Amino acid sequence: MVGSIGAVSSGFQVQRPQGGAQSLTENQKTLISETLAQYDSETLTASDAKSITDTFKEAGIRPNQELAEVVAEAGFDAREIGDLSGGGRPAGPPPPPPQESTSETDLIALLEEAFEEADIDENDQAAVLSFLEENGISKPGSLFDFSV
Repeated sequence: MVGSIGAVSSGFQVQRPQGGAQSLTENQKTLISETLAQYDSETLTASDAKSITDTFKEAGIRPNQELAEVVAEAGFDAREIGDLSGGGRPAGPPPPPPQESTSETDLIALLEEAFEEADIDENDQAAVLSFLEENGISKPGSLFDFSV
């Protein structure tokens, strides 16, 4: 379908956006209308949608509200075209789940090691406990016991 850009509108010049949302040119609006006129909105296939979005991309047309309006004027739903073409879904496998932060067990072992290696007075113990409580790691009556 990329090769049909010239056939659809012989005077069309490819314009690449310089950044940010740009208004559609009259030539781009014409290309959109002429491209969509080749399809039936009621029987649009994934292959059709992919051809449409490829044509738009090649012409420097990016999804925005104005594109959606021009597409709607032609009797199509821009979101449906994007979804059918695969444009609404990321390519490849889903991202891995976020890595978990240090578990409380690991944190306890780290703190025990630190306390064994240093002389901690009551003020330091209070400061550590306060820090843990402020960060939701320790609550009164939890796993940490700073009594001597």
